[in-house]
Amino acid sequence: SSLSNLLVQEEGVRLAIRGDVRLSQPTIRQGLALWLQSQGLYGTCAASMLEGSVHVLPGRLHSCLTMDTTAAQAIHLLPPSNDGEAFVVGGNKNTNSLYGLLSGPCLTAMGKKQLRVWLRQPLVDLDKIQQRQNAVTQLLGMTKDSIRDGLRPFGGSGRGSSSSLGSNNLSNLGPALAKYRVVEEGEFDDESLVGRIVDTKKPLEALYHLYVLASNHLPFLLDCMECIADGNSESSPILTTLYEQVTQLVAELQRSVGLAEAVLDLDQAPDEFLVKPEYDEDLEELHRELEEVQSSVKHEHEAIQDAWNDVSSKASQVRLERVEDNTAWQFRLPDTNDSKNVQDLGQKIKTHRILKNGVYFSSLTLRQLSAKYQDLQSDYARLSRKIVRDAMSIASTYASVVDRVAQAIGSLDVFCALAQTAAMSPFGYCKPTMTDSDEEDAGIKLEGARHPCVELQENMEYIPNDIDLTFPQAQLLVSGPNMGGKSVYIRSLGAIVCMAQIGSYVPCTSATINICHSILARVGAGDLQERGISTFMAEMLESSAILRAATKRSLIIIDELGRGTSTFDGYGLARAILEYLMDRVGCMVVFATHFHELTHLPNIKNCHVTAQKGSQGLTFLYQVRPGPCLESFGIQVAEMAHVPKVVIEDAKKRARELEHFVDAKETNNKRPKTSTNQTILQTFARLDLPSIMKEMSTLSPKAKQAKLRKLVSP
Repeated sequence: SSLSNLLVQEEGVRLAIRGDVRLSQPTIRQGLALWLQSQGLYGTCAASMLEGSVHVLPGRLHSCLTMDTTAAQAIHLLPPSNDGEAFVVGGNKNTNSLYGLLSGPCLTAMGKKQLRVWLRQPLVDLDKIQQRQNAVTQLLGMTKDSIRDGLRPFGGSGRGSSSSLGSNNLSNLGPALAKYRVVEEGEFDDESLVGRIVDTKKPLEALYHLYVLASNHLPFLLDCMECIADGNSESSPILTTLYEQVTQLVAELQRSVGLAEAVLDLDQAPDEFLVKPEYDEDLEELHRELEEVQSSVKHEHEAIQDAWNDVSSKASQVRLERVEDNTAWQFRLPDTNDSKNVQDLGQKIKTHRILKNGVYFSSLTLRQLSAKYQDLQSDYARLSRKIVRDAMSIASTYASVVDRVAQAIGSLDVFCALAQTAAMSPFGYCKPTMTDSDEEDAGIKLEGARHPCVELQENMEYIPNDIDLTFPQAQLLVSGPNMGGKSVYIRSLGAIVCMAQIGSYVPCTSATINICHSILARVGAGDLQERGISTFMAEMLESSAILRAATKRSLIIIDELGRGTSTFDGYGLARAILEYLMDRVGCMVVFATHFHELTHLPNIKNCHVTAQKGSQGLTFLYQVRPGPCLESFGIQVAEMAHVPKVVIEDAKKRARELEHFVDAKETNNKRPKTSTNQTILQTFARLDLPSIMKEMSTLSPKAKQAKLRKLVSP
């Protein structure tokens, strides 16, 4: 397992401990050893294996941007947990999340794994963010794709594909080597460690992959990275460090090449993994006999082909294929209809199986040769075990080096992927200007901002918009019609901030971003029936969590708060929560709402999404403009959804009945027509809500209604 590999690394493990960080390292190691034993790993030797291998460093949770699950889902951080679910309508696995978008250009599994960590833990350190930005900038400025060429073999494709060290192999190579580590002199693990080697194939395969890594892929990558070390004074410190690390790793792995060349029969690999026959006289004799069997198999293949040509009118080619883990042979005819003629080859022909890809059969001679070959291989493996055990006890010492290779390749792959994403964007990305300030004029200002995932959907013509959350007016109220783009607008802000704080370029014309310490969100509407939580209760739980966790350096994203209860309660809660965040917390807030009365709050910055009403219905413009919008166009949206016409007409009639005009003779100022509900809400907004709500909590439902009528009566 990955954990077992981590525990035997010489450089140790970094563990973030919640709670009592004063636990001693021996105590931690003892706990880990007990856990390993409970999982059936390393048996009773686990404690001694951990001695000197694990170093505990306290982790600091405030060292990265924090976000709750709702925020992560709101900004489409990671792919949906359910394969059938899509965060972005019309999206695919490469465009329905930030991870899918940025991991698309990743060439290795290590890079994708590293990117997932970065997205879960965006940085809050300005210097580290800028260092990552500089690395991406340098890669963007390179005219050749040489570094990505060097990474391709680690993804299972590219140069030397026949022996390519695939991404899964490299990810597992460290653990594969580490489990053959000698714990103490003469002491071995209870199960599959070096002292219990029975099958030599797996350890020799691990040794072979170590050889390919050390002799081929890593030196090739180093050659491709020469462009980093060209003496340019503006070279990124991160890329320079990675180049130096790879240079050091190539040197550290060099001796493993000699070990593999001395032990492995490289002429047979990767088809077979055998000890080099010259290592021992008995092995050499067995190797000679194995070659004789292979020669006899070849002759038998030729004989069967000749026989088939005699009995069949078709010029089919009889194929010779390895089966049973490459220890035996069978013949295959690619046409399943040929099964009728196979028995014409003789009574000693045996048909093994008939599949879509053909008929598998064997002759008596081939079966005898296969059995002899398996016996010889068994003898060869028996004589090889001691040699393999000694070789793997040495090879296992490279486990920590291999893991450092994987880490370096993962980081390099992520930087290349971020640069590739920015370079290949059809609409252009920019390098955001990052600040870390508590000054009064700090905040976020984006020009031409786009949602990185939504803009890539098919048949999409995305309309960029500006976002200004600079203090002292860093609270933005977004109003406008349903389907007008409010949700995408506010979610794009969170996605862009997250991208910027992992060091990526962002989908904007220009961007200035003051580092956020947390992103908190309340979006969507859903219940948790299995836990007995209604839609409104879920909304309130999320709102409560935001109010408790928010700080001045938080970014709050709220979409349609207060919809799951009565109009009065919903408006009261929405206003109280918004005012709390504005006045007491003083953080950046984007708040999408249909409570138009909120637009009258002092110090709030208003904007709205635009739409046009015409004879053909409602046309959404998806442009965000300053100022409030006092219409929600709900009936028009219902018409677009093809709600029955009789229902639409009745809805319009009911809406007209609720319209109320103030007599012009009773006021000196003309007022726009206002619905009765809006008049009541405006009266309600002037009340001392906290005191009234506290009083009403003690009243019966009937008394509450009477109290409300009294409060809003003229």
